Amino acid sequence: MYDVSILDDIHNFFPAFLYDQARFTNMPDVFAYVNQQMDNHFNIFNRAQREYNQRNVRVSTAPSIPIPLSRTPLRRAGSIDMLPGGTMSELFASIMELSTLAPTQQVMEPVIVRPTPAQITQATTLHTSIISENETNCSICQEAYAVGQTIRTINHCSHKFHKECVDTWFGRNVHCPDCRYDIRGS
Repeated sequence: MYDVSILDDIHNFFPAFLYDQARFTNMPDVFAYVNQQMDNHFNIFNRAQREYNQRNVRVSTAPSIPIPLSRTPLRRAGSIDMLPGGTMSELFASIMELSTLAPTQQVMEPVIVRPTPAQITQATTLHTSIISENETNCSICQEAYAVGQTIRTINHCSHKFHKECVDTWFGRNVHCPDCRYDIRGS
């Protein structure tokens, strides 16, 4: 808005400094306002609590007892831990209540990163074991290589595996099982 980053930040996060200066009669007023704005914009716990309270979604038809989620500082061994107020059973009940809301919210799921068949072909070499390769075992299944088995070798690091074992591994991973080399870099 102002094309000056500090003024834009003040406008976005502390607008009363620019537009309502009469509000501040002393330094404690300024500090209280800054604290409030920091809580509103940067305190993840308070923001999530406000959003939850605004939605006030009830999935369960069973009657529920409202559990205050106000932050209460608890002193332990000279440190301050910020935990929701109440007993452990109330805390557990509130966590369980929040977990029932998951279907109505966007849930992030893990993403499996796997190499493409072309990347596997480019980064590895296949060969059939003619003699028993007794130098090592397949580090995935821990079985010895037998005559006639198909062995896949990663070109960059020369680590060998049973083809079936390493192909299953590459179905959910892009790294060499031994040295963690990313085969997509080949």
